[in-house]
Formats: sequence, C-alpha cells, structure tokens
Amino acid sequence: MLFHRPLILSSVLCLVVNLTLSPFAAAARPSDTLLPPSTKGFVSIAHFARFEKKVEQTEFGQLMKDPSMEWFVKNLTRQLESEFSIFRDKLGFNLDDLQDISAGEVSFAVIERPNQEAAIAVIINTTGHKDQAETLMEKVTQAFADRGAEKREQPIGADKLLIFEVPNGDPETPQQTVYFQKDNMLCGIDDPSEAQAMLKRFSKSPTPALKSVPTYVTTMKRCRQEAGKLAPELRWFIDPFAFLSALQTLEREPLALDRDIVAILRDNGFDAIQGIGGYVNLLAKPHLEVIHRSFVHAPPVKGKETDPLRWNLSMRMLQLDNTKNLTPESWVPRRCANYSTVNLDIATVFDHVAPIFDAIAGYDDAFATTMEGYENDPYGPQVNIHDEFVAYLGNRFSTITDYLTPITPHSEQFIYAIESSNPAALSKTLDKIMENDPDAKQRELGNVKLWEIIEPQYDLDDLDLDTPSLDPLDTNDLGLDSQEEDEILPNSAICVAEGYLLIASDANYIRELLAANEMSERLINSVAYARVETVMNKLAPGPRCGFSFARLDESLRPDYELIREGKMPESETTVGRLLNELLTTETEEQEGLLRRQRIDGEKLPSFEMVRRYFGIAGRVMRSDKDGWMITGAILNKDGP
Repeated sequence: MLFHRPLILSSVLCLVVNLTLSPFAAAARPSDTLLPPSTKGFVSIAHFARFEKKVEQTEFGQLMKDPSMEWFVKNLTRQLESEFSIFRDKLGFNLDDLQDISAGEVSFAVIERPNQEAAIAVIINTTGHKDQAETLMEKVTQAFADRGAEKREQPIGADKLLIFEVPNGDPETPQQTVYFQKDNMLCGIDDPSEAQAMLKRFSKSPTPALKSVPTYVTTMKRCRQEAGKLAPELRWFIDPFAFLSALQTLEREPLALDRDIVAILRDNGFDAIQGIGGYVNLLAKPHLEVIHRSFVHAPPVKGKETDPLRWNLSMRMLQLDNTKNLTPESWVPRRCANYSTVNLDIATVFDHVAPIFDAIAGYDDAFATTMEGYENDPYGPQVNIHDEFVAYLGNRFSTITDYLTPITPHSEQFIYAIESSNPAALSKTLDKIMENDPDAKQRELGNVKLWEIIEPQYDLDDLDLDTPSLDPLDTNDLGLDSQEEDEILPNSAICVAEGYLLIASDANYIRELLAANEMSERLINSVAYARVETVMNKLAPGPRCGFSFARLDESLRPDYELIREGKMPESETTVGRLLNELLTTETEEQEGLLRRQRIDGEKLPSFEMVRRYFGIAGRVMRSDKDGWMITGAILNKDGP
C-alpha cells in the first residue's frame, strides 16, 4: 500500500492549474527549463486566481462554499496544512500566500538528492506583481525568523541569493533554503547548489533540465496530442518509483509496513513504468466539471521491443488488449455505485504472477507450492488450477460496487466478474474446489449453484467479557455497543452465472443481481450511463481496453457517513482500507491501536443535504505499444 500514499499526497498538491498563458507569462521561462533532470515530481500552475474562480464555479466548489460546510472546510484546511507541513517548513509559506502573486506559471517540484532528504522547489512568474512578490518574501523571512533562522546574501555575478539557515536539530547541517529573483521569476529551493544550477539555466546556453528528460517529453507530448487544441489547466509529472522513494525521505512519522511494496514492485519488473503525467481542465465544455488525461509511459524493455509481452517478470501480467466494444454486461444492475471493466488476459496473469507472489510471501517458490497443494494434497481439492480452472477463464474482468444502508464500516458490497470461455467446465471445477471447503455451503438459485462462505460463529464462552453478568444473554456486557451488536457481517459467495465467474463480498448481492430481470433495471439502459458513454465516446473515441462508470454521490456516501460518525479508521470500504493502510503509523501498528481519524466530521451536514453537489463520472483506458492513455471526465447533474 505504500505505493499509493505518495500518489494521494501528490494528487492533493496538484489542485492547481495552467489555464492559458497570459501575454505577460508568454515571455517568461517555462519552469521545466529551469528545474533539474533529477526532478521526480512536478506540478505546473498557470494562474492561481483564475483557478480559484473556476474551482468555485464547479459543483464541488459550490459545496465547499455552502454555509453548512464552513466548519468542516476550516477543519480540513488545518489538517491539510498539517499534512503538508513539510512544504511550509522547507519553503516558508502556505499555498494561500500565492493567491495574488502570480502573473503566469507557478510550479512545485520534488527533486531527488542521493543519500539525503529530497529537495522541494517553487518557481513563480511574478511579472507585473513586484509588490506581491516582496510581500511573499516578507512572509517567508518572518516565518524563518520565527524558527531562529539566520539570513545572509550571496552575490552570484549580477544576481543575488538570499539564504536562510534554519535550525533543524543538527547544528552541523542546518536546513538551507535559498530564494532568488531573476527575469520576473521568483525561485526557491532548500538546496544551495541546486539554486545556483537553476540560476545558470536562465542563460541561453543549453543546460540539462527536466525539459530534456525523455520520459517527461514523451508523457507531455502524448497528453498534448490527446487534448488537441484544449490547453491544459494543470500539468503534472512523476517518475513513479524515484518519486515515491523521494517522498519517503520526507516522511516525519514512519509508516506501519512489514515490507517495502515499492521495492517489491520495482524488483519484479514494474520499473518498466518510467513516467506518469497528465493534463487537467475545469469547466472546459458545457456540463463537464473536469476533464483529465493521463499517460503511463511503459516502453518495452531493452531487447524485448518485438516481444508481445515486452516487459520482465510480473510486469508481463499487464497485457490489456483494446476492443471496439466495451459496454457493461447485460446483467449489470442499474443500481450500482461504481462499475469498471478491463480486458485482461487471465492466463498471462497466472503465468507471470509467481515472481511478485513469492516476493510478497517472502520466500522462493511460494506460488508453485500453493498450486501444488491444490493439486496434490490428499486433503485438498486435487485440482490443477492452470488446466482445470484458469484455462476456462476469458479475457474480461469487471467490478461492481454498491453499499447497504444504514451505513456501517462494513456497508460496501462488491462483485468481481471474470468472463468464462467454458462456463460448464468452470462450474464443475468450482464445485470440486468448494466441496472441499468446510465453510462453504451450497445454495440453489434457480439453475445456478451458489457457494456461500459461512463465517465461523463464536460462542459466548469464547468472548472476553468486560463485566460479569448473571444473564448469559445480556449482550450489553460483551463490550459491544448496540450498533455493533446489530451489525452482522455478510457471507461472501461464489458461483458461475451469466457466462462469468462471480465472486461477491455478500451472498445477497449476487441474489439481487441474478433476480433483476427487468431490462429497465440494467445499467446499460440507464440515463446516467448513456450520458457518460456519450461524453467518453467524444473525448476518447476508438478502441479501448478499459472503461469505468461512477455515480459520485453513491460512491462517496459510505465514506462521507463514516467520516461524519468518526468511524473512518474502522472502515472496510475500498477507500477506507486504503487510507487505513496508508495512514496507520508504525507506533499505532506496534501498540495495536486503531489509527486516529485525521479529519473531524462531527459537524458535517447530513448526506442528503450535500449529495446534490456530486455528479457522475467516466473513464476510458487505451493500451498503446509504450503504455496506456487514460481519459476521464466528471459530469455535473444538470446535463441533458
């Protein structure tokens, strides 16, 4: 899960935009010509004030301005400032301080420094805003002075570096943050040598910079080709593994991780992903809140340019073939919060999963041993998983999610659906496997054989009672509150139906899905889906390897309600599990503590009051020979 945390942090940082360069900004040096090639994370912002105005006009912006959200917004702002304190500590200001300063581009960058903490840089075009730039520098000077910093000036030819030496607990190597102004650009970075190198890049002599990094050039070029004439309002780029490693050096509180999943992915072929970058636009077209385009650059590894699988080790699993038609299956219910589907070669996944499976398990041949157990264990199902199971699976994988009410930490329910090339044979193998499972119970749903996994039940004698009671049926003494007492965890289930292997978190969800016979109850016939499909066909026409649809109000409701109730650390939703993995500290893990909830949602209004601010969304993925292009959009609720 470590792979995702820096991506969340960088996504929040990327809430800024490059609208269109103003006449003043056109003459300024682009920041990607000033930043070094060692830049591993980059966000480009064109005009902060314009961006803020656009954000305020979006449905999300209107929600944040709703009087009922005022207390929450202030609380959230304080929390974000706390989470991003490393940027304030290194640069001496908050994002709010930039509201009036920029006449053009503003950019932030994370710069890799071998064997030491990553550096953070900011570049601001201040053309025509000299007074505002001076005001910002006064704030920076005061912020560092409050921390006991010493300020000194260092002439560099006709230019001048303003250096702040900030105590950081190590008298031998204090933090050194450097600012300078040149050609109407204000530049800051916590590395004197990088500041001098940046200053040299203002000369006309060609100097290596981010702009010359091949994967950055390719990523931006592909996004530009997809966007056509639509200028980006946000540009971002990361060198994923180097970026994650750089961010790890900035962590102030260790994460609770048994293994470094980043290293596991990198060592098992996923370092073929050399760069990820994108463009974002707000309100660019009627009824579209957001348009985003991202390119994942994963060219064939050297020597495998003509190999159909083109990568090494477990990275070879990611064979996503494009098809012309990738609409929802006819049985997908209209009442779902999220639906996603992807063309995935399951046989290839099986053939190349072993290296990463073994790495995560922590020993060699873990995958092979597991498969041998299925086939040869006299007490097992005695099934050859490859020949008798995987061989009957097709090349399409879909996910459907929804939730139960009232909302609890276990409300989210999902179904994974894998296309079958031979449903009858697959069903026979599934029966053979499940008959061997003592917790599996067979149920009949018409002509469908459903296997329900019955979770073990606990006797009262097995429970640790907090307070003795004379009544053995008095559950108030079991250490459970009334809500927890009523919360019965669903039984998972698996079956072969509708030509797919269906795996569900809740057996009742499969029952509902298979019982919905009315065509009006199918997602493919819903008005919301039709709107998303029409938009995505215009934004990303042609063959595709993946598609997703989301009702944002339904998708966000479980997490909203859990934040409101202060129960997000207990959440078993997809987002909740991710956040709990990412935000649980090493101390909390070692002491067996539930992580603290970062955001206080006690005063949030009821979800029914805010759901009108959330629209619908879609996303399309296309597989290219050197990576994947992902195009997405958020539609407002007022569209036709």
